[in-house]
Amino acid sequence: VPGRRKFLRAPATELRHCVDVIQQAALLHPAVAFHVAHDDRVLLDLVARSKHEERIADLFGDRFRSTLLLAEGTSNAGKVLAFVSPTHLVFPSRDRIFLFVNGRPVQDRLLTAATLEAYRNALPRGRYPAVFLFLTVPADTLDVNVHPAKREVRFRDSQLVFRLVKDCLSHALGGPRQAVDVGGQVMHSASVHLTRVAEAE
Repeated sequence: VPGRRKFLRAPATELRHCVDVIQQAALLHPAVAFHVAHDDRVLLDLVARSKHEERIADLFGDRFRSTLLLAEGTSNAGKVLAFVSPTHLVFPSRDRIFLFVNGRPVQDRLLTAATLEAYRNALPRGRYPAVFLFLTVPADTLDVNVHPAKREVRFRDSQLVFRLVKDCLSHALGGPRQAVDVGGQVMHSASVHLTRVAEAE
């Protein structure tokens, strides 16, 4: 009997955990198709897509996807691509905050704090935004061996990363495309309604 069996929870809970892992992989890799079935019931049936926002629509619905704002930003600390909910769209938990660093899903206090700081004073207490954050940083500035499951990371330039994420999301929530100075570096940030992006295409 595997030693970890005693740590397993109810089958329904473990199934949900499995689906969560696949959902994160699907968000990271929209070009890959995913099919998940359990007890003759299809749980996920995702065709290959070319864009992250299309995969978000597959998982959460096109109506939800159409409310999101696109945020992009770059600095010497790295590059941000994010899809974030406007301040009027809130949720009772953090289960729609997805953080990815260099193609890896993470649970990171710094990134979570930077994300919530961008929404500071805009959300009711106990309510959280939806955020799909894809952060790319130079490999030599990232330590991925912080946790055995590699779900936690450590940034060499943590304050620069914090400011990059916070400022990028803040400007996406608050105004049109503009260039802002982030610690002496020019960072290009955008706030674009995804439905307008689709119409432009």
